[in-house]
Amino acid sequence: MKKNLILLSLVFLTFSGILFGHQYEIGFRIRNANGSPVSGISVKVLSLDPSTNTVEVLGEAVSDNTTLMQSRDVNAGFDRYTSIKQGGFIASDEPNYPDVALRRTYYLLIDNRLFVKYEFRESLDFDEPYGDFAVEHVVGSNSITEIVNNSSWYMSSGTQLWKEFAVSLTSTKSNIKIQVDGSKFSLPLSGKQYNYEVITFPHSFKVFPEEETNCTWRNWRINSNTVIPSETFSLLTDHCPTIYANNVTAKYGNHLGVNLTTNMSNSTVHINNVAYSCPTSSAFFYDDDDNTIAAYEQEIDNFICVINYWKLNGSYYGNKISFTLPPANTANSLQAVFKKTKLSNIGEGLYFGTNQNAPITLYWTCNPKATKYKIWRHVRVNGNWQADINIATVGYGVSTYVDQDYLLNA
Repeated sequence: MKKNLILLSLVFLTFSGILFGHQYEIGFRIRNANGSPVSGISVKVLSLDPSTNTVEVLGEAVSDNTTLMQSRDVNAGFDRYTSIKQGGFIASDEPNYPDVALRRTYYLLIDNRLFVKYEFRESLDFDEPYGDFAVEHVVGSNSITEIVNNSSWYMSSGTQLWKEFAVSLTSTKSNIKIQVDGSKFSLPLSGKQYNYEVITFPHSFKVFPEEETNCTWRNWRINSNTVIPSETFSLLTDHCPTIYANNVTAKYGNHLGVNLTTNMSNSTVHINNVAYSCPTSSAFFYDDDDNTIAAYEQEIDNFICVINYWKLNGSYYGNKISFTLPPANTANSLQAVFKKTKLSNIGEGLYFGTNQNAPITLYWTCNPKATKYKIWRHVRVNGNWQADINIATVGYGVSTYVDQDYLLNA
């Protein structure tokens, strides 16, 4: 940059060119377009630390009553600024700047209220940056206007309002594993607070349900009205309707234990579509959703059994095959009481003989609980099934029967 422009510059960012051993000074300038002197105006040059996605202040200054920004006077407000921060706003013929990181993106922030974004021109050589910027601003207005740009960067956004969003991160389960912007930690039930500047968005959030116990992953809740079921999502400014209070909740359904018993061992009860062999203490209810319970007709100890009634925490709770309980808030005990209806034919292996044009022969395996068997015939006449007819009764130990009235003609 030419020496006569140094006196006009608000900010110089000095870069060391490692490959070529050069130093480059990139200057930001601001001009007061109010038509009268102003004081107390702050200006900052910002960038983002790529490793943490946090805001870096590369330079800043505030004009005071002794260093007024004169009307239409480029940088007059900071010519005699005495409280100089390293790497900050200065105007000196022989500046002493520390090296700062060369960035592809910078932000010029005025009065902590308005900002514009500058991005590197990718068609140029990033190792050979050059030039300076100048903008014009009327205090109290909502615009920053570029008036000079002889640089490797270009203004890539219009004037935007500077915002800092307060975000409360919580979970319905204590000490879950969670990752925010690549940093993984255990989140206490009390949660964690974040303050995000508008230029840092989006922010990534991730949960690890496979590492949790006694709970089931549900979804992300943002301000109670946005539901995101995936384990990973990106928080956008659109998700934050206010800058003061935004809530991000990792929602898990906590498991509350159920001591599941029955009057018949090895019976099966379904809770939330999971089959449990009774008795068991490994069953659970959800604390955030309705719980469905069911016991279907089943074979138990060679008998066909159906539910007789239920007991919940020791009290009678109806005789329906299935029912729904509201979300639980404590551990429970549940008993399924079954009744026997008839002996089961399951496993008896009933089948027909195969001799054609011979009387139909039945074969089966004896049920150890049976004392006798009744044989029923079911006949179709002219396409219509007739009523069942009891044609014989045989005692325990018999495992075959021949129906002499009908021939096998398959």
